[in-house]
Amino acid sequence: MAAPRISIVQLDPHVPLDRFGGWLQGVVLKNVPVYRKPLPQVDDLGHGVIVLGGRASVDDGELWMGAVKRMRVEAVDREIPLLGICLGHQLLAEAFGGEVRVADPGGGEHGAVRVEWLSGAERDPVLGRVASLRGTLFPSSHADVVTKLPAGATELARTSAYPHQAFRVGSALGVQFHPEASPELMTTWAELRDEDSLAMRRSMRLVDDTVSRNGALVAQGFAEVARAYAGVRRERRQRGFPRGLRGAPSARADSQHLTHRELRRRAGALERDRPRLAKCGPLHIPHGRGGDRIGAGRRRLLVCVSATR
Repeated sequence: MAAPRISIVQLDPHVPLDRFGGWLQGVVLKNVPVYRKPLPQVDDLGHGVIVLGGRASVDDGELWMGAVKRMRVEAVDREIPLLGICLGHQLLAEAFGGEVRVADPGGGEHGAVRVEWLSGAERDPVLGRVASLRGTLFPSSHADVVTKLPAGATELARTSAYPHQAFRVGSALGVQFHPEASPELMTTWAELRDEDSLAMRRSMRLVDDTVSRNGALVAQGFAEVARAYAGVRRERRQRGFPRGLRGAPSARADSQHLTHRELRRRAGALERDRPRLAKCGPLHIPHGRGGDRIGAGRRRLLVCVSATR
């Protein structure tokens, strides 16, 4: 059985996947640096997409920004799992009608921040395990902020300084913080801002045991959702529905009638090395077909979350 494929949409050469590469286990990663080559079609992006951060702002007019926003809407329409980090989080908000303030007067956040989870975060298929820890440290590096969520989006986290630190729109999750960032990468970003990079390195290393654990839990959650989606899409092909065929039932439509036990089996026993799967059930999420807002309807996405936390 082929491993699920996840595309890493890199917006900036100075903002790489960093530690996520080692934490995304059991999947094949494909880097897509849109700052130097075109973004592939949505159906060619695989079973999950991670859109990284960048030094640009949403109003900078980079040539790739429009394509990345359109891809987000198409991915959600197809229920492809998607994770947006920092700038990727802000572009996700704008793609669905939210608002972003560039160069917030509060100065943004730089360093380790304590994220407070809101109601429902513990049930999110990606954030559930780390959200169970409540107040949680993550690296953060941003001056721009999401000031208004898209209609129908679910806010999942905030910090003492800013709301909207995490939100979900259908199959897409956005996080303002940087779960992938190591102390070394945070040091590099401090240097690029002409700030005290040595102080940044020291402060991030002091909390790295906790920070790295939290980042790994986010990566593992996303990999599990991508594996579940790959299993459902594989089932579609076995039933004779080619990828992209109009009129064919969606992955959601195929999967929503499966029993919990059958979904686990058909998804390829997502975590064969774990003792069991604790949850495998329907998650009701808002969705939209328009390019600028969320529709009023709701879909059912079947997700599996490991028992190990």
